[in-house]
Amino acid sequence: MFTLGLFAGGMSSFVSSGDDEENEDDSDAIAGMELTVQGSVLRPLVFFDGKGELMGHVWSGTASQPTPAYQATTLLQDNEERYALQNGATLQLSTLGAISIDLNGQVTMSIWGRNAQSKVEQNTGIALQGSLLLQTSFVKLSVEFDVNQEPQLHLSSDLDFSSDTSLCMKLMQSDSVLNKRTVKTVSVPGSKFRKVQTTSSSRKIAGLTHALNQKNNDMCSKIAKS
Repeated sequence: MFTLGLFAGGMSSFVSSGDDEENEDDSDAIAGMELTVQGSVLRPLVFFDGKGELMGHVWSGTASQPTPAYQATTLLQDNEERYALQNGATLQLSTLGAISIDLNGQVTMSIWGRNAQSKVEQNTGIALQGSLLLQTSFVKLSVEFDVNQEPQLHLSSDLDFSSDTSLCMKLMQSDSVLNKRTVKTVSVPGSKFRKVQTTSSSRKIAGLTHALNQKNNDMCSKIAKS
């Protein structure tokens, strides 16, 4: 549903040593993010395009501030179904879900320290509500529920080009809370009988750091020791 990609090019003049001037890349420096949402490719967010713009960010620090890349609320599900059972009862199922995404990114670079850091944050809000209704001539049963969660995802990278170039990437998921609420109702047509039962619960989901690959782990260990 959501795909994020980072791209960079023309950075050899910053990450290479002085002995490699003959192999220096003459292409323009560029970096940014590519987004694909629900199969649609969005316009890339370019952090900088050209060495002049890059140096302007370095001196002013503008790229070091979070820059919004994508902010939207989209519909995940909107469905309603009805079933006629053999005993004459009617069953109705309704579901409605939405997701809100706030994505931002930032880049910091030190020419003197010969290192760079980038951070991409995804703040998400997910809500789902639905109902199940069973109607007969003698009883009416309904169950209404809603679920919501606000997960956060952080992708950070550290680039060290003081000697041999090393890149360490970390994908972390923060702690979040899953809230659930259910309302059960029983009523009898033609009478005043009506019973309602409400239950609510919250579950804390512990954060974690996703494992990427062994090469990335080795690079992170190398940067940590430097």
